[in-house]
Amino acid sequence: MLAEFLDALRIKTADIVANDTGGEVAQLFVARYPKRARSLLLSNCDVDTNSPPASFQPVLAAAQKGVLADSFARFFADKNLARSSRGLGAFYTNPANLTDEAIEYYFSPLVSDPARKAQLNGFAASFAHNPLLAIESALRECPAPARMVWGTADILSMTTGCHRAQKENSVLNQQQTEQAIGELRAAYAAFNRGDIDAAVRMLDAQVEWVEPVEFPNGGAYHGIEGAKRYLAQSRAAAAQVISEPEQFIPAGDLIVVFVHARVLPKDSDNWQDISLADVYTFRDGKVTKMRAFENRKDALQWVGLENPSR
Repeated sequence: MLAEFLDALRIKTADIVANDTGGEVAQLFVARYPKRARSLLLSNCDVDTNSPPASFQPVLAAAQKGVLADSFARFFADKNLARSSRGLGAFYTNPANLTDEAIEYYFSPLVSDPARKAQLNGFAASFAHNPLLAIESALRECPAPARMVWGTADILSMTTGCHRAQKENSVLNQQQTEQAIGELRAAYAAFNRGDIDAAVRMLDAQVEWVEPVEFPNGGAYHGIEGAKRYLAQSRAAAAQVISEPEQFIPAGDLIVVFVHARVLPKDSDNWQDISLADVYTFRDGKVTKMRAFENRKDALQWVGLENPSR
């Protein structure tokens, strides 16, 4: 739609400034049309490691139940409620300045009839899926200069999105690296003995777990339960699975793990040997993201490293 809008105005390239959900849309746009972005400026918005933010979950749950529009209708009917911290007031420095007319402009188009309400619920529910994980490599290749400006008092907890722009503040020191590697060794050992709960002990509650689509059950999994589901499925799909870490490569707040996986398919006596790489992102002692790579060189390129000496 944005591309068609620019085409209608005969605009070939544009400086894109985006916030909140618009930031997610902007990233999707520049990933698909990298040559149409002259520059990109993002403020507090969804990023690949935080989409949707945890504080958005109640809104998402209400939309999935089909009742989000009803709550918006209450704001439309009760202007004081709309100005309160339960409504628009939470997003304004001076909510008392919100006039009745402004509130009506906000909510009337969303709740004016059943069809509009259904569209609102469907639109909000669609944010359950994180579309940014799949375009990360495309964003890295976008030639447009980009800058991120984050406000630290964001009530939607979107401040976590700025961390990847502040790697100098999140580099693991030697002690943290050694502790992380020890915990990773323990996690692989737990997986090998079938203790899935222990295998995910070091994961952040909002972890993003991404497996290559070429792998059985590959794709993106959100949260600890999502990671547990994938690990359990990967073990159930074969008679036996053993993942042995061969090398740990620290890179800022990331640790690349070269893994030798041995898989014994069901109804077979022939083991399959697979060499792959897992990349873990650490923050505050927890893994906030795990991304697996079928090709180890791809993993090293993804974190910006040359092939290290063994």
